[in-house]
Amino acid sequence: MDEPVERGHAARRLLAKASVALARQGSLQCPPLTSSSGALDSPLSGTAAPAEPVGLKTGAISFLSNVVIGVASTAPGYSLAATLGFVTAVVGFHAPAIMIVAFLPMLCIALATTT
Repeated sequence: MDEPVERGHAARRLLAKASVALARQGSLQCPPLTSSSGALDSPLSGTAAPAEPVGLKTGAISFLSNVVIGVASTAPGYSLAATLGFVTAVVGFHAPAIMIVAFLPMLCIALATTT
């Protein structure tokens, strides 16, 4: 199972060695990435592109959108914390087994979406 990973690392090392060798010979010519103003050059037009501000555009997310993102981020943890006491009160010492059984479908869904 480690064989494809090792092949990938070997290929990257070989590519890096070839790049270094070509650079030493002067065969590897790279055009400059920036113009005199510091902005990135457009590879198609050959002119400097205007520098754009970095980050989220002002007003891109409204207050309601921020609330929805916050609730969606905290809801899973809150629901677990809010129901853990009730689960323990009802099933007693079987609560860890109940939590593991409830976790298995979530684990299967997570594994299915990663492949």
